[in-house]
Amino acid sequence: MGHFFGLRHSWASQVQMLFQSAEDVRRLSEGLEVILLRETESPMIIDSESVNWHWIDVIVRTVHSAKADQA
Repeated sequence: MGHFFGLRHSWASQVQMLFQSAEDVRRLSEGLEVILLRETESPMIIDSESVNWHWIDVIVRTVHSAKADQA
């Protein structure tokens, strides 16, 4: 399970932080079973400043083969 900042997040210009696209998260999840991949974007007001929140939620699990289950 994880949460990633999206590329359209207001903080995306912060060089000390990492931001991903939904496609980036799909690539990071290769070899795993994706249970949920949800991209959300929502404007918010924080400390009187308008902020665009863009994030990606993901839930993955390992893929078990039939051979592994028989061992």
